[in-house]
Amino acid sequence: MHRSLELGWVDKLGSIDKEGYNLVDVYARYEPTEQLRFDLSIQNLFNETYRSHGSVGDFSKFGKGYETLKGMYEPGRDIRLSVSYQF
Repeated sequence: MHRSLELGWVDKLGSIDKEGYNLVDVYARYEPTEQLRFDLSIQNLFNETYRSHGSVGDFSKFGKGYETLKGMYEPGRDIRLSVSYQF
């Protein structure tokens, strides 16, 4: 944005507010025997839609030339199940 101001593309600097978000991750392990183990991991349990605070924000409100400058949303719910057998 500073370079856009220097070049005269915008007449003032703007700021971006990224909305806060809460994520819930769960993990469970089940070992029915000493050799067999099941692991279940669910990240983003409630399938929250959000942009990471470490990514590009939404600049589209700044007008012409910025309409498509938006950071990508993070992936939704991620479910992983693994089975391990030790022999």
